[in-house]
Amino acid sequence: MPLVEGDQFASRRIKWIADELASLRDGIPAKLADDPGITHAVVQDVDMKIAEIQDVLTASRKAASSAPPVR
Repeated sequence: MPLVEGDQFASRRIKWIADELASLRDGIPAKLADDPGITHAVVQDVDMKIAEIQDVLTASRKAASSAPPVR
């Protein structure tokens, strides 16, 4: 079954957010990971990205549930 336009957008958006999360993880030098301030900031960034993923999934589900049936 092909993806509908909303699903394609959601898929691209989730991939972008996942890439952002990976760059956050990879961009922190190990020596700075012990700094509570930096660790807290990264956790906040990750939490924000997770919230974005949840928002995209919710919007995609709403769009899918309101779309006419595909024949």
